[in-house]
Amino acid sequence: MKEIKECEGKQEKAGRSRRESEFDIAEVLDHLDRHIMEPETGLSVAEQFYMSQPYFARRFKMATGFTWHDYRNRRRISLAFEPLVMSRTSIDEIAKQCGFANRRSFTAAFTRQCGVTPSTFRRRAAASGGLSVDGEFIRLGRFRAPHK
Repeated sequence: MKEIKECEGKQEKAGRSRRESEFDIAEVLDHLDRHIMEPETGLSVAEQFYMSQPYFARRFKMATGFTWHDYRNRRRISLAFEPLVMSRTSIDEIAKQCGFANRRSFTAAFTRQCGVTPSTFRRRAAASGGLSVDGEFIRLGRFRAPHK
């Protein structure tokens, strides 16, 4: 019985080694999109894809140009543009709808990525008549969206 468990453990490890060498960024990004509202960490995602956290972090950054945390925040922020411009929904509610724990973390991430607070972005959008997009840059801030 002990030999069977040891053998099963070795097979699991062999499967992980093979899986680690097959980093599929499309699969990881698909996972991110399906779970964008969940409070996942880079470690939890790395484990789901049978990778160590440092290996996952290196491969993810090489593939996307962003850390896991930055990429996830940029995707979440990109979800906030429309409700900020097209609705009167409170910033607190938009933060929660976009997967942020609270307004403070949303505002900090938004300001870091866009160069303006969500409130300022909303005011500028209202003054200019709506959201202006030029390629991948938002004219009302300096946001660069991650590519899918």
